[in-house]
Amino acid sequence: MTGKFFWYELMTSDRTAAETFYDKVIGLTSASFGDSYTVVEAGGRGIGGLMTIPPEAADGDSTSVEPTLAIVEADADPVALGCARRNLVAQPAFP
Repeated sequence: MTGKFFWYELMTSDRTAAETFYDKVIGLTSASFGDSYTVVEAGGRGIGGLMTIPPEAADGDSTSVEPTLAIVEADADPVALGCARRNLVAQPAFP
């Protein structure tokens, strides 16, 4: 699975509309995970999540999708890690 995107995180100003879109238009299913998060599934497998943009992260009304790339180990897969890290706002601290 290394090098494949496996999870997509959508932050939106209208989580209910996003759930409706992915359920009815795309054909995915969604399940609430607490009061503020929804897990999106394809074929019974979680592939992403939806959440309302937190007030401290709101920049106007910008919706964002954050993909997550699978790697086995950061030190063993520097090319995949380098590609993924280029798009990060804040670099993670690796020991």
